[in-house]
Amino acid sequence: MAKGNSRRQWQLARRPSLASERSGGVAVYMALIIAVTLGVVGLAIDASRAMIVKSESQAAADAAALAAASQLDGTPTAITRADTAIANLVSNMQRMASEADGPISIAQVRYLSGLPSDDSSPITDDFVTTDPLEARFVEVRTTPLTHTNTFLLAAGVEGTALVAARAVGGCNQMVCRTLPMMICNPAEDTASGAAFDIDA
Repeated sequence: MAKGNSRRQWQLARRPSLASERSGGVAVYMALIIAVTLGVVGLAIDASRAMIVKSESQAAADAAALAAASQLDGTPTAITRADTAIANLVSNMQRMASEADGPISIAQVRYLSGLPSDDSSPITDDFVTTDPLEARFVEVRTTPLTHTNTFLLAAGVEGTALVAARAVGGCNQMVCRTLPMMICNPAEDTASGAAFDIDA
């Protein structure tokens, strides 16, 4: 019995103290590296989803603005046709927002008689018009989409953002490669004043 106790005391004497114990050191470093790696991957995935939601929303605003602007020809039915174009000609889908997959809706449409001279200046109500004869530009805003962090929730990072987009479009009509407005008759009878008196 004394022999067994002496062997155990000898093994305990050979075991290093906790201060110099190194057998679990790699596990601590691996746990830290895995946690940081998963955090970076989660941040990259959530940020990519947020950028895709923003891109989908901006594409919907751009398409609606272009469709409406193509109808602004200065006629009495311009605004009516522009509203119809927004409602019927374009339909952009979103698939990465927190809402169910579906079309992106338009929240606001304003028709403008002009634009500020500086792009950085806000578009005030002074430019807004309801007269189809004066409407030269259209401003479109999309309904905000909700983006919620998914992977970062595991790290305790909660975050929800509303993503919306705005686009302004205009249309200028011009005629290219038209025939000359005046055609001369080489056989014109200048004496009688008949412009197209050609002998058979």
